[in-house]
Formats: sequence, structure tokens, C-alpha cells
Amino acid sequence: MRKLDNWLDEFVRYGQVGEAPDHLLFWTGVSTIAGALGRKVWLEQGLFRWYANFYVVLVAPPGIISKTTCAGIGVKLLRQVDEVFFGPNVVTWQALVSSFKKANSVTEEGHGESIETHSLNIFSGEFGNLLTPNDREMMDMLVSLWDCASIYKETKKDGAESIENTFLNLIACTTPGWISGNIPPYMIEGGLVSRIIWVYGEEKRKLVAYPGLAFNTAASEMRRQEIRLVEDLRAISKLKGEFGMTEEAIAWGEEWYQAHYFLHKKGADDARFGGYLARKQTHIHKLAMILSAARGDSMLITVEDLQNAETHITALEASLPQIFDRIGKSETSSQTDRLLSFIGQHAQGVPMATAYQHVHNYFPKLDDFQAVVKGLKAAGMVKQRVEGGTILLHL
Repeated sequence: MRKLDNWLDEFVRYGQVGEAPDHLLFWTGVSTIAGALGRKVWLEQGLFRWYANFYVVLVAPPGIISKTTCAGIGVKLLRQVDEVFFGPNVVTWQALVSSFKKANSVTEEGHGESIETHSLNIFSGEFGNLLTPNDREMMDMLVSLWDCASIYKETKKDGAESIENTFLNLIACTTPGWISGNIPPYMIEGGLVSRIIWVYGEEKRKLVAYPGLAFNTAASEMRRQEIRLVEDLRAISKLKGEFGMTEEAIAWGEEWYQAHYFLHKKGADDARFGGYLARKQTHIHKLAMILSAARGDSMLITVEDLQNAETHITALEASLPQIFDRIGKSETSSQTDRLLSFIGQHAQGVPMATAYQHVHNYFPKLDDFQAVVKGLKAAGMVKQRVEGGTILLHL
């Protein structure tokens, strides 16, 4: 018997004692439920199955929204659930294989057949410590694991290693600066990047100078709510078998798929995100399983689950340019964008001296700054006028 009507709603409410925006809390909750479900549930598609694992990466400028603390809230709850296994926060294929071997359990895969499965969760406060984008072999392995595929590795030193029936669920945190400095442009349209749920935030939901005081103010209720969340998470972890879909959900999914396909085919979307959008259907159905499990034990996906999942996935797309616009750009180009944004914040124009102060740390030489302004003016992106002897820059 569930204690809560909707686990995700209550988790977001529980996390609101801190500063993190609600959408970061929501996706942390999604990752938490996914970790509890493991490979024990799926949505059958005949030639393949959709499992409920996610690669969630919280992205924000340093020190803005306590993204690591936010992710840690879900991890803390998940660690209190039996038979949930955690892997290393620094990934090598040797460490990954070793962790998968330890994360073994027996699962009924349908038709009365029981097999050994390996479900693993990874939490990393620094995405950069978790993986090296230039390690293509590891990137390919993570791509395969997103699909819950078997992994096979053979070296002269260690011989052959293989793990079947995998499930990898991941939540990590990073900054736009790390992305621009470490993810090469070729990774945008496909591969691992398109399989990640990128959750961007740059503003605190509210200011909390002393979280400890805020927590202590409602300490007794917070502890009671934590107990309820953990108890229901344990109930969620006991769900097993195939998810079903209502007739209305199937009809809506078919209509959505056709509309999405033709929109994508016409090139209405930014080409950089083609791989991500091609996997949008998969993201939606994975999330629909999570939303159903958050509500109860029916293991039935309703049309509302699909619609809500589509809304949450689509909401992320508005932030994708903010995350990926810096990929492949030099630091000079990134700082130029920063200057352009600053000028745009001043509708009446910003004094040249004030604009220079804003980017002075990167352009300590006046000649370099003037060259950037000259380039922006030549491109028609910035205009200049003089008022009262002061040079003003404006869009």
C-alpha cells in the first residue's frame, strides 16, 4: 500500500527546502525511480524493449543552484532500498565490468523464464570525473549500455570479459564551461550526447542562506516525509514485468509519432539536435513508465502519462542551445557571446567602459577588446552612438 499519491510530486515538494529549481528536482526524482526499477520492468516492442533507465546530467554555472546537492537528495533515498547497486563515480571499463558483476540479481523476463541481470546506478557530482569524451571506446560502451545491451571486452592482459542483461542508470552534474571545453562537435548529433537528458538551470528557485536552519524548522515533517518516500520507493522497486498501454495511449502515441516524423523530416529542427530528437520517442516512453510507477502499481501507461512525458521532454529542448552553443567555440568566441548578451540586457545602451569592465578578465588588453567590438559592429550585431560625450553600445 503506497503512502503517497504521487512519488514524484512529493519528492519535488520534499526537495523544495533547498534552492534548486523544480525541474532539476523532478529529473532527479525520475533518475531515483529509474534506479529503483532497474531492469525488472520494460515496455515490450517485439524486436527490442524499452527499459526505464536514464542518463541525466544537471547543467548549471558553478555555485548557482546546488546541482550536486540536488542530485544527492535522490541518491540518499535510493541507497536505502535493498538490492540497488551503485557503481564507481570515475568510469573505466574495468571498473564498470567489475561493478556490474557485483550488481547481479535474478529477474523474471517473461514466459516463466528467470535470468541473471545486472542493474547499476552511477552518481557523479562532476561529470568530468566520470568520463573522458575523447575515449571513444568508453563512449561506445556507454552508448550500448543506454540500450541495456550486453557488453564484451577482450584484451591481451585481462582476456575476455562479458556482461549480459545490463541496466545502467546515471545522474551527474556539470557546467556549461566543462561542456564547451571537453565535448567535441562531432558528438552532438549522435552517440552518447543524444542519449543524455540535459537539464539546464541558471537561477535559484529561491534564496536560502542557511539550508540547515530551513531544514530544522520543519525537521520532524521532513523526516516523516523521507520515511514515506523511502517506503514507497521500496514498493516501486518490487514492480516486475511488462508495462502495458491503454488503447487511448497507443492511439495518441501513433498520432504523435507521425507528426514528429514529418516535422523532423522537413528539417524544422536545429540540425545539431537531430540525434536527440530522433530518440525523443524513446525518451518519452521511458519517462511514461516512470510516471506510471510514481502513481501506483498498475504498470499501465495512460494517455496522460504519455502527454505529461512529452511535455517534460519538450520543455528541455528550449535550453539545448544554451548548453551546446559553446561546443566547438574558442574561449574568445564564448566571451564574445557573453559580451553580446550583456549589451543586450541594456535596452538604452551600455557605456563602452562598462562593457569593457564586464569582460576585462579575459580581454586585459584594450586592443583585443576593441577588435571584438569592431567585429561585432562589422557584422551588424552591435551599434554604437555617442551621448553626452559617452560612447554607448546597443543592439
